[in-house]
Amino acid sequence: MSVNTDAGISDAAVEEVKRKNEEHYNTKATVEKDFKEAVHERSQGPALPLKEFHNHIKRQLLFRFAYRKERLLDLACGRCGDLHKWVASQVRYAHAMDIAAGEIEEAKRRFEEMKAKASRWRRGGPTNLEVTFEAIDYLGQRNWIDPNAGRESYDVATCMFALHYFFASQQMLKQLLQTVADNLKPGGYFIGTSTHGLRVLETLRGGDEFKETFLKLTKLWTGTPTYFGSRLNFTIDDTVVSSSTEPESKSTTGGSFEYLMFPNALETVANSVGLFAVVDYESPILQQCFLDEDRLEPIKRFKPFFRDSHPNVELASSLFAAFVFQKVPSQGEVTRISKGGPCSYNASPFSKQYDWTVDRSARNDRREGERERKFQPEPENMNYGGHYVMRRT
Repeated sequence: MSVNTDAGISDAAVEEVKRKNEEHYNTKATVEKDFKEAVHERSQGPALPLKEFHNHIKRQLLFRFAYRKERLLDLACGRCGDLHKWVASQVRYAHAMDIAAGEIEEAKRRFEEMKAKASRWRRGGPTNLEVTFEAIDYLGQRNWIDPNAGRESYDVATCMFALHYFFASQQMLKQLLQTVADNLKPGGYFIGTSTHGLRVLETLRGGDEFKETFLKLTKLWTGTPTYFGSRLNFTIDDTVVSSSTEPESKSTTGGSFEYLMFPNALETVANSVGLFAVVDYESPILQQCFLDEDRLEPIKRFKPFFRDSHPNVELASSLFAAFVFQKVPSQGEVTRISKGGPCSYNASPFSKQYDWTVDRSARNDRREGERERKFQPEPENMNYGGHYVMRRT
C-alpha cells in the first residue's frame, strides 16, 4: 500500500473542516435530555454493542494508567462521556476542553447533574472529583499551558476518539502533541483512541466510498493518500458521528469530517516531542480487546466480537485503535506500570450482548457471507520526515 509523506492540507481547508465539525458536534449537544433519558436511549440503539465495547476499552485504559492520579487533561472532550470513568478511576481533578462550545455547555450540565445524583451511584457519598471546562478554538494550532498550574502539572492526558482530527497537517498534530508534552509531568501518560487509517483504506478497497447498513465512509482526498490531510467523511449510525436527522438540526455535514491516522506518523511525531509508546499494557483484560498480533505494537487495533448484532457494527468498531505514550527521554526509558485500578470484564448491565473472551476463529462460520477483511501493514522503513521509522519485529 503506497502512502506518501506530504505534510497536509492548507490552513484554509483546515479551518473549513474545523467549522463543519464544530457545527456537526454542536448539533449533538442534547441539552434537553437528562442523564437517565440519555442512558435509556443508548440502551435501545443498534450501536449499543459498539458503544459498550468502546467504553469498556476507555474504562480499562483509565484504570490502568490514570488510577488515583491527581490531575488529568482531556483534549477534545466532547460532551465529557468519561466523567463516570474518571470517578471510578479516582481521579481528583480534570480539565476538559473542546472546540465545540455547545458540547462544553452540555458537558458542564452533565457534570452538575452527576454531582447532584452522586450519592446514588457511588458508595461513600458525593464524588471528590473536580472538573473545569474550557471551549478552545485553537487546539492544535497554538500551544496551551495551564494558566494556573503551569507547565508539567498533569499526571495524565487523554484524547478519546479524536486524535484523527489533528492529522489535517503535520504541524497540527505536532502542536497538539507539544501541548500534551508541555503539560505532562515527567513520566506522565498520554492515552487515547482513534480511527486507524490503514483499516479505513482496507475497508474502502481502493474505491471512493463504502456505503452499507450502519456504516458509510466517503473518500475526500485525491490520488495517493498522504500521512497528513487525507480527508474523509465518516458516518456510523446511532453514534455521535451519525448524520444529523433531527428536525431542529441545521447541520448539513451528514457525518464527521476526519483524516486518516497512520501509526508510523503518529509515533514519529510523538517521539519528536518526547512522548514514547508504551507497548505492553500489562493487562490481560485490555489485551483481549486488541488484535493478538498487536501485543507489542505501539498502536493496538480493536478486536470486537458482538453477539446478535449487524456485521457492520463489528466492522465499524474494528476501524479503531488505542495508544499509550509516556513522557520520558527515550523509548528505552518507558517504565513498567507500578499499579492499576480494579478491572472487570463486564462494562455494564448490557454487556451480555457481546463477549470479548470468545474464540474468534469461528467468526466466518458464524456469519454467512461476511466480508473477509485482511489487514495490510504500512510499508516497512517508510521514509517519513527525512528519516526512517523501523517497524518492531
